[in-house]
Amino acid sequence: MAWQDFLTDEERQELEAAEADFAAAKRALDPVKARRDATRKKLKIRCDMRMHRAKGENGSNE
Repeated sequence: MAWQDFLTDEERQELEAAEADFAAAKRALDPVKARRDATRKKLKIRCDMRMHRAKGENGSNE
């Protein structure tokens, strides 16, 4: 048996509401996280290109 088996009806409703709030917050965070990840990827590509160009200007072909 799990501890949830001993919840009263009122406590079960309280837990369900908290779980629903958590799920909603997680869904709201997903697009923000995706936007952050896309921005980081875009900026990394730009910086990698600049780094590659800087190496080429210095005559280093490593």
